[in-house]
Amino acid sequence: MNWTQVASDFEFDGSLRDIRVLDASVVDWQRVLNALRHHVRTFSFTLNGVATDLPIRAEDALALGKTSHPLLSFEVSGVRINCHFFRVMRSNWT
Repeated sequence: MNWTQVASDFEFDGSLRDIRVLDASVVDWQRVLNALRHHVRTFSFTLNGVATDLPIRAEDALALGKTSHPLLSFEVSGVRINCHFFRVMRSNWT
């Protein structure tokens, strides 16, 4: 992705942005969690609003979204990122 092409989509206007990552595999999510643990100093993980440890395995984090409300939060360059760990089938967006 070229940031200069999408930067205007992220200019603050008072609303929140939803970013959906389609067709990401469990392996892709595991890479994200591994990188987060390695590169981000502070993050929080809650399950139904209660602070808890982030699962080691991405498949476990994703499975929690079937019955609970997992939330991973962290900041990148002053922007709060919230990941809700639910899966949406592509057909739901077409």
